[in-house]
Amino acid sequence: MLFALAVSFSLLARPFTELFPALAGGTFEGGSGMLALFMTAQGFGALFGAGWMMHKRDRAALVRITFAAAIGIAISLVLFTFTRNPAIAFTLIAFAGLFHVVCNIGMQTMAQTMSQPEMRGRVLALYNLVFRAGPALGAFIIGMATHWLDLQSLVGLAALAFLIGVVALLPRVRRVYALAGTRNFSKGIPL
Repeated sequence: MLFALAVSFSLLARPFTELFPALAGGTFEGGSGMLALFMTAQGFGALFGAGWMMHKRDRAALVRITFAAAIGIAISLVLFTFTRNPAIAFTLIAFAGLFHVVCNIGMQTMAQTMSQPEMRGRVLALYNLVFRAGPALGAFIIGMATHWLDLQSLVGLAALAFLIGVVALLPRVRRVYALAGTRNFSKGIPL
């Protein structure tokens, strides 16, 4: 489940930052200043999210927060699709940045703490591969699809597909983590 979330997150939700130059210059008809504002908004949200995630949480809370953040980034990006107002767009990108970092920290923490100790190195290597390569591939695919739709709409459609995938995973997540409710992080549970 964690890798289904990580792959879909990397391909469908995370590429929005790689697409900032095209969004700032094309969709919002700005220059380097517009790009800087998009990056600042995303960075501000990310900084706030990282600070909030510094507190220790139990496994159940971490899973809930991670999946809630996944839903949050998807909703932020879908709403971003419907605005051409830079102030609203920056606000939504700040929320997307916050949810992006919270989801990433949650997924990475789950990968580290819930994997079996003898598999931890392999799990983290695979997670880092997915998280580093996925956004570039996702941005490439979204960029190629601009022959048929505008970029802002494609970002929203990708986020909507991600949202549908996350919602589809939720019943299984509830079932698996309810069964493993008393297990401790160090013993590991199947990812």
